[in-house]
Amino acid sequence: MKNSAFTIIIILLFSCKSSENVNSKNDNIFKYNASNGKCMNDKNIEGLNILNLKKVHQNKNCECTDLSDIPLVELLPNIPESQKFSYNIIKGYNFRGAFLSKSTLNFNYIEDGDFSGANMEHFSYGYAGITGTVDQFTILPKKGCEEVVNHQLECFR
Repeated sequence: MKNSAFTIIIILLFSCKSSENVNSKNDNIFKYNASNGKCMNDKNIEGLNILNLKKVHQNKNCECTDLSDIPLVELLPNIPESQKFSYNIIKGYNFRGAFLSKSTLNFNYIEDGDFSGANMEHFSYGYAGITGTVDQFTILPKKGCEEVVNHQLECFR
C-alpha cells in the first residue's frame, strides 16, 4: 500500500512538472510572417499566442497575440486603477499580427506601435490617439484611422 501511494505521488509530481514545461514553451510560439500576413509557428500552423501580461510588461511584445476584450492600458506595468484613464502613453509596442478586434483604448495613446498585419476591425477607442506602422495586411478600425504616407498610421477619435 505504501509503495502504490509513493508511486502515485511520483507520477503526480512528474505530470505537474511536464505540463508546466509545456506552458512555458508555448509563450510566443506564433510569429508574424510579413510575406503572407499570417501568424505561423515553426510547423507552419496558423494561430495566435495567449496574452501573458507579465512578459508584455517586460518586453512590449504582443506579436501574434490575442488581445480581444482587453483594455490596452493594461499592457502598461504598474498602472493604478485611478490612472487607467489618464492619457497614458503605450509607446513602442510590437502588435505585429495581433488580434485587436474588441480591444479598447480610452483616454490613452499608443505611439510608435508596429501594427503590421494586425486585425483592428472592431477595435474600440475614444478620446485616444494611435500612431505607428502598418502593412498591406493590416485591417484598420472602421472609423478614425487612416494610413498616411509610407505605411504610417494615424488614428484620432
